[in-house]
Amino acid sequence: MLRASQLPDSHGATLTVQFSMVRANRTDDATRRPLYSVVAARQLTSVPTTTIKRWLSGYTYTYQGESRFSEPKVGLDRHSVDGALALSFRDLLEVRIANELRRHGFGWKTILEVQKLGQESWKTDSPFALRRLRTDGRKLFAEAAGQSGKRGLLFRVGSGQLEFEQVISPTLWDVVDFTDDGEPLRWWPLGRDAHIVVDPATGFGRPVVDQGQVPVEVLVRALRAEGSAEAVARMFRVSPFVVLEAERFRRQMAA
Repeated sequence: MLRASQLPDSHGATLTVQFSMVRANRTDDATRRPLYSVVAARQLTSVPTTTIKRWLSGYTYTYQGESRFSEPKVGLDRHSVDGALALSFRDLLEVRIANELRRHGFGWKTILEVQKLGQESWKTDSPFALRRLRTDGRKLFAEAAGQSGKRGLLFRVGSGQLEFEQVISPTLWDVVDFTDDGEPLRWWPLGRDAHIVVDPATGFGRPVVDQGQVPVEVLVRALRAEGSAEAVARMFRVSPFVVLEAERFRRQMAA
């Protein structure tokens, strides 16, 4: 089921963030659980909800008077929970990368060519969520350009490390923790110094602070009630800085 968490917004109203309360057994991969509603995914990635829905579910459009269907682009772990689309942690990471590629001018046909090659070459269904995209991504783009024979953007990005990093910045992965095998574990959306982490294995994937794993929403509510970061810090045994970072993260999610 989806659980709605209430966070006060900048106007004193509440911001509803839905996280899927899906329990899994101990052998499940937490990064594949359907934990995030589309609204929560938008707030965490800053990608519009309509865009996320279209990318994950596909959509119908009309071309020259003929109705056509565009297939889903990312999000192989997507599920329907209580009739609503829900994303996994890996889906979130893939949405981030797809958004960066689109922002730099890549069309979906090209993105899907790279994605398919990554799936086949790296034996994975989520190449855009792996650490390997950072270390071997340029080679992947170069190989995709060679197979397609394209000399445009795909070729340029695959031709040099500098060009590749201008599109897939190393900073995208500096804020993600990986296993020794390069699989994603957790994400620090404001950077590690902010002490706020999104961990699919903790608290149903809700953003928490690394000091005591206190949910961001709990600190935000307490700050509004107490009016003092110092008081809240004493209450939850965290630093005042972390309390203020939780409030900053809440503002970012509400934007």
